[in-house]
Amino acid sequence: GLFYVLCIFLLSLTQVGQFYQVFLAQAVGMGVFPALMFLPSFAIVSHHFRRRRVIAMGIVTSGAAWGGVIFPVMLNQLGKRTKLTTGIRVSGGMIGAMLLFANLTMKTRPAARLLKPGESSSPNWKSIFTDKGYLTSRVAFFTSLGLLYPFFYLQLYASTNGVRKELGLYLLTLLNGGSIFGRLVNNSLAPHIGAFNLVFGSLYACAGLIFVMQRIKTFADLACFAVLYGFTSELDASLMPAIFVSFSDYPEEYAVRLSIAISVVAPAILAGNPISGALLEPTGKLTWQRPIIFRAIMVALGATLVLVSRILYIKRKGKGQWV
Repeated sequence: GLFYVLCIFLLSLTQVGQFYQVFLAQAVGMGVFPALMFLPSFAIVSHHFRRRRVIAMGIVTSGAAWGGVIFPVMLNQLGKRTKLTTGIRVSGGMIGAMLLFANLTMKTRPAARLLKPGESSSPNWKSIFTDKGYLTSRVAFFTSLGLLYPFFYLQLYASTNGVRKELGLYLLTLLNGGSIFGRLVNNSLAPHIGAFNLVFGSLYACAGLIFVMQRIKTFADLACFAVLYGFTSELDASLMPAIFVSFSDYPEEYAVRLSIAISVVAPAILAGNPISGALLEPTGKLTWQRPIIFRAIMVALGATLVLVSRILYIKRKGKGQWV
């Protein structure tokens, strides 16, 4: 956490035209250190909640959505009144204060487990890498190739369709605002409907929304799209960690299974935007149909793989249909 905050402040000190400084501070530092905080934080939360783990993780992940609402508006307003570097430093100070509180209040509480003679407390790596349901859920990284498309391209799409720049800036806020309610409401429903059922259903809905995006032109329609997409898309971020963890036989496997799964998802998130950019402007002219269709197909494929993973999970665990 300390190094992450340091990288934010270093970003505010970068000089004009010095790309390597921005790359080291933002791309490397602000990529590596949050990842080192993310996985242990989820594992610690799972230690404290057994019966309502899905709801707890939904509340935890909603913090990212709150940040997505607050920081764009804050930086936009600060940019009108002062320098961008000042806004970055204010953001770093806020994040540092919140991380300090989190580090002072979080503690591990792993459940004690009686070991059989000759049994090790270390994760069973063979079991992890031969778990068909878990491996199939990881292959759902195809979803990450398409799911974040509106978060990165909706503002550009709005501007090319005549939406004023000052209005387009708030579309990202609406996306994250919808995701706050999506994470809280849907994670509350997960214990009753099932995490798998909610995830593959929401992903199919997201694929449909991405596909119809090419027909949406006005700001009012784009605002409605942003709220709906934010509400449905964030189920993947809030429930997939719980799904990965649900395949664990013992608590000591939580962090291992989650880290392996995220390491597969991360390259897809990294590759998704460059692929869409290449499809968007193949000849120097913006062609929205190609990246939209590509992203919709990827999300639908990921949803299908989550459905297959659900079937394998039921077969292995012997659970009912509401999983």
